[in-house]
Amino acid sequence: MTGSRLRQCISHLLKNGRRFMKYRDQTEEWIGKIVKGRSFVDIGGIGVDSCNERISVSIRSGAARSAMADIRPFGFHEWETFEKKMAEKKLSGYDRYDNVDINDPLLHERIPRFDVVHCTGIFYHLANPVLALHNVRQIVGEHLIINTVTIPEKVENENGSLTFEGNSALFLPGISEHERSVLRVHYQNKFGWDLNDVAPRLGDGKAVMPYYDHDGMSCWPYWWLFTDAAFRSFVSVLRFEILDEWKWEDHALSLLTKKIS
Repeated sequence: MTGSRLRQCISHLLKNGRRFMKYRDQTEEWIGKIVKGRSFVDIGGIGVDSCNERISVSIRSGAARSAMADIRPFGFHEWETFEKKMAEKKLSGYDRYDNVDINDPLLHERIPRFDVVHCTGIFYHLANPVLALHNVRQIVGEHLIINTVTIPEKVENENGSLTFEGNSALFLPGISEHERSVLRVHYQNKFGWDLNDVAPRLGDGKAVMPYYDHDGMSCWPYWWLFTDAAFRSFVSVLRFEILDEWKWEDHALSLLTKKIS
């Protein structure tokens, strides 16, 4: 897999998704209410034209300190795109942290604690999201804004019907061909993208986003799809109180949480 193929695939997914993004972004309202005079970090916000960055919201909302942190090293083109976007908005005075991997148990040594942590669009891409959230918890001073792609409790189309009740979590590397066929039609009809691109079959040597590559477990494909109930439980078991939530397109669940001491 080449970097250009990966970027092309991710860009295609997001451009298709943007057709549906005519909504009021509840996460921006949350940030606006809680960040004034406090420290804020956006983890993972530089990806694909910085479409998910929220550091600009924190600066405009009066954060005492704002920072961007990402797994990509400085010099990677997405950092340049992010800096250009911030310059166009005439925003500056923020800190930057590169090579920040939330899978790292020593995350708290890479970046300091922040009052408000925004970390979205990441956890369904991780083989071990529970451990990653435990690591993130170490740098959360008070509030965490988090989200994941979720699976509807029932998916039904011409290829069949699937039911995911209660606290279910679908491990995508192991789905059956029947599950794959139903989910492919679901996402093609809803967003115009192919499940096989983001959740390839095991053993697919031509996968755009393989689960395992030369660096080990990859953080680019979709590993998990939680039900809403399962995601709430996932966050709660790491001792975060859910204060508010926002669901987009019956597809992604965002939570405003407060750390429980």
